[in-house]
Amino acid sequence: APGTSPGQTVTVGATAGSITGLPAAIQNLSPAPRAGSDIIVLRFLSAEGVPATGIAAAGSNTTLTMDATRWARLTDDGVAAPTLFGIADCAHADVFAGTTTAGTVVASGVNLAGRYVVQPTGQTMVYRAESLVYYVANNPDTGEPALRRARAGGNGQYTSEELVEGIESLQFLYGLDSTETIATQTPPVGNITEQRVASSVATATGAAAANQWRRVGQVQVGVLVRSPTPAAAAAPIEANRLGVLGVTVVPPTTSDGRYRATYELSVALRNRLFGN
Repeated sequence: APGTSPGQTVTVGATAGSITGLPAAIQNLSPAPRAGSDIIVLRFLSAEGVPATGIAAAGSNTTLTMDATRWARLTDDGVAAPTLFGIADCAHADVFAGTTTAGTVVASGVNLAGRYVVQPTGQTMVYRAESLVYYVANNPDTGEPALRRARAGGNGQYTSEELVEGIESLQFLYGLDSTETIATQTPPVGNITEQRVASSVATATGAAAANQWRRVGQVQVGVLVRSPTPAAAAAPIEANRLGVLGVTVVPPTTSDGRYRATYELSVALRNRLFGN
């Protein structure tokens, strides 16, 4: 978020900058993202898939059949009716919106029949695809800030749910591999030599920007949390002010008595560290 790079200062409760250039579906999340806090989007296929046993194209649609007894693999984590799917083998992968019944997925507007070979001859698996947004927003009923997760449906719209109350700010730093251009001949070496905020990694959409994000082999996560109710906590003196990933946190101009703390965590992206 603007104004939250290492070395900068943020005053709790003061006017903060909002992230610009977000996709409309994320910009319009409800409740709205809290200004001054970062946002991260995770896109992936579920850990477990179901073997595809049939692929039949009819016009512009494709019907995928699979073992109905294994259907529960696609509906775990509380997603009873998935609408976003992925199909993959050792050579290809596609993501598509679909409608379902137990054991069947219909991919609308997608012809997958000539691209994949079903099991047991082939190795085609069907997965639930995920696009998750983690962000901080104020609860519309209580006004309390909280960490939220928004999950995308097949229509591209996100449904938000509250995860953890009392999260005031979410911050990220991205560690870049020393290899400046990631390619087959020049893979990453796992040597993280610099850290940047997202806007300093890349904001464009071209090949050069994509390469910069391929250099990311580490993510540092920082959170600022507060007690849900006033705790008679004295505001820290300037020498003892909190910090999160290099950002100094200044208490509110008018003390609210909340107890605050910060937590930081470093995550190594192992699939990006050594030659992948």
